[in-house]
Amino acid sequence: MGQGASRKRRGGLLAVTGLGALWLFLVISPPAMGQGVSEPQVELEDVVAVERLGRDIYAYDLLGTGTAQIRLEIGEEVAWMGAQGQIAVVVTDRRLLALQSGQGAWQEIRLRVHESPPENALIGKRVALVVTDKRLLGFDTGAGQWLSIDLGPNERLLDARVGAQTALVLTDRKAYGLSPERGGFVGISLAIQEKILSVGTTANAATVSTSWRYLVFRAPAGTWTESRRKLD
Repeated sequence: MGQGASRKRRGGLLAVTGLGALWLFLVISPPAMGQGVSEPQVELEDVVAVERLGRDIYAYDLLGTGTAQIRLEIGEEVAWMGAQGQIAVVVTDRRLLALQSGQGAWQEIRLRVHESPPENALIGKRVALVVTDKRLLGFDTGAGQWLSIDLGPNERLLDARVGAQTALVLTDRKAYGLSPERGGFVGISLAIQEKILSVGTTANAATVSTSWRYLVFRAPAGTWTESRRKLD
């Protein structure tokens, strides 16, 4: 991978990687002298970049808190890597790696035996989501580590989306929300007869509209609320 700015589009995400992201960040939004980066600015800007050099993976913290490095194992293959907002993620055929701004070290979680390696990750400004055939795996800046929840036997994935600080996974049994304020997946059950009409994510909320009700997962609260539809 070259030293210039490079772009990769995977799973609907545009990731600017490597040292090129550092130069791009400094050109577009140079910090004022003597001023730090406030929390709202952190959420709006990409402050972490990721680069692979041989077997070494580097995450560059553009807020100036250092560089984190981890080495791939012999024979380990990288399927996807990218960074956005405060989070960098690497997906390999053996494990998931993630790092957030200010953390200083990669956090990893191993794939299980007979768990199909995922092809990519979905990243927002403060949350990341990976879905396998066995479980949901999330990383958020509140927990600062990988969080997972097992899918039920024969539970079927219908949709997965990520907003700036909200992740949504929809299966044929439940809707799952993830936000930095909760520290884990929050599920709400769906009835067998309940028909899904639409799903969506914004920066701070995830929505599921069904034939029976309107469900909203609010990231600041980390909880689901519902409004029943009026029956004619």
